[in-house]
Amino acid sequence: MEKIVLRRPFFVVNPKSYLYGEALHGLAAKTDELCERYGLQSLFTAQLVDLPWVVGNCPHLIPCAQAMESLRPGRGMGHVLPEALAAAGVRATFLNHAENPMTVGELAATMARAREVGILTVVCADSVAEAPPSPSCAPTS
Repeated sequence: MEKIVLRRPFFVVNPKSYLYGEALHGLAAKTDELCERYGLQSLFTAQLVDLPWVVGNCPHLIPCAQAMESLRPGRGMGHVLPEALAAAGVRATFLNHAENPMTVGELAATMARAREVGILTVVCADSVAEAPPSPSCAPTS
């Protein structure tokens, strides 16, 4: 899978668990249309069951899982397997969201697993002090 490189400006559309099914499909389709029309990029999060629809119907979006975990194929019922997301066409994931916090160890392990399978990570933090911007994220002049 080709590595995603985000261009500025980009947008994140994150309906969380407020939308699913047909309502989410409509929002994804409209976002896809706007991305195509204006040459924008958008990370678009969806419930796991809706992500295949987004992947198959919205070629101008970056399909984004709401969460992922560091487990490997095998035991782990009820957890989100990185390989399964990648195989389904998911290109990015949120990690450590306030509604789904992770320990520092699990966050580091999950970020490493995401790199292994080619999934971009959007990592949330409580403050700038907790996660200062990297030089690659610094504003350009």
